[in-house]
Amino acid sequence: SVLGPLLFLIYINDLPTIPRLCQLHM
Repeated sequence: SVLGPLLFLIYINDLPTIPRLCQLHM
């Protein structure tokens, strides 16, 4: 399903104050 990654992208875009979480998920 595409809903998973899409929601994740929206979540990251909504919280740009946590770039560390994004780097940890990469």
